[in-house]
This record gives sequence, C-alpha cells and structure tokens, in this order.
Amino acid sequence: MRREDPDLVKLAAAHAAESDSAKKAEIIKAMKLREGKILPIYQQIAVQFADLHDTPGRMAAAGVIKQQVNWDRSRSYFYWRLRRRLAEFQIRRQVCKYDPSLTPVQASATLEAWFVESGMPAEDWKESRKVLSWIADKQQYLRQKLDDLRIASAATKAADLAMSCPEGAAQGVVQAFQQMDTVQQEVLRQQLLKIR
Repeated sequence: MRREDPDLVKLAAAHAAESDSAKKAEIIKAMKLREGKILPIYQQIAVQFADLHDTPGRMAAAGVIKQQVNWDRSRSYFYWRLRRRLAEFQIRRQVCKYDPSLTPVQASATLEAWFVESGMPAEDWKESRKVLSWIADKQQYLRQKLDDLRIASAATKAADLAMSCPEGAAQGVVQAFQQMDTVQQEVLRQQLLKIR
C-alpha cells in the first residue's frame, strides 16, 4: 500500500523529511488512518488475485489439471482414477524393466498404443473404469505384449554384444546352451537354424 497509494507515498516522504517528533507522530497517525481506509480494497484485490490462481478453470487452462471434477462425483472419480493409475504404473514398471531406453512417460504412451491396438476407441483412454476393465480383461494380451517387448529387448542386447565382440557372443551362446534345459535348448536350436 505504501508503494502504490499516492497519499501514503506523500505522507511517507513528509515523515522522512520532518524533524519535529510531534509532527512525525501526527503524520504516522494520518498514515494509519489512510491505511485503515484503503485496507479493505487492497484485501479484496489480494483475495481476487489469489483466487485467480487456484480456480479449476485457471488450473485447466494452465495445463496443471486435465479436467474439472464436480464435487458430487469426485469421490467416485478419484477412486477409479487411483485404481487405474496403480494398475497402469504396475504395467509401466514392467515395460521400463524390459526396455530401459523408455522413460515412464514413453512407457505410458506404449500402454496407450496397446489399448488402441487391441480395438478400444482412443477416446476411452481417458475413462478410468474402461481402462481398468481393459487391463483386467486383457491380461493374456498384455502378457504377450510384455513378452514380445522382453524378447525384442534381449535380441537388441544380444545383437549389440555380437556386434561389439562376435567371439565373446559365440562363447556366451555356447555357455548358455549348456546351462539350458532341453526345451530351452530346442528353442535356441530352432532360432539358430534360421541363420543361413
């Protein structure tokens, strides 16, 4: 207030220039009277300014939240949202484990792509109940996608190792073959037969 109000600025300047203590006390009294008079206006401005930063509309416009939630359905909305996010994060951790080059955001995008790829409408990705239901119904599909990701990641690592040191990669394949059970050995044999 003392920086913005012209009357207070003048009174502050007069107070600084005055040497008589009686007149200084009078100026201070006038300043307090002026501050009491304009305080409600400044308080309203401050409240309005603060409210502009915390309204759902403003937060949505700033991109901090995705949508406004009505109070009467907020409990249900956040219950399903939390359950969906927990399930999504569990799958996302597995995606990041199998493909360490992906960030968590990219892993979520991969999961969303699988959602659409499985035949679900893209706009349903925003509906927590539908995503949670999809995760529950498509366990086998998700396991297959994660297995494909794990295999692709292992193939990439093996190719990188083979390119950097072919002799070491060959010795590693032989050692791995010797430690495998018969089913795993047969899978490896079939894959090696593809080399021509």
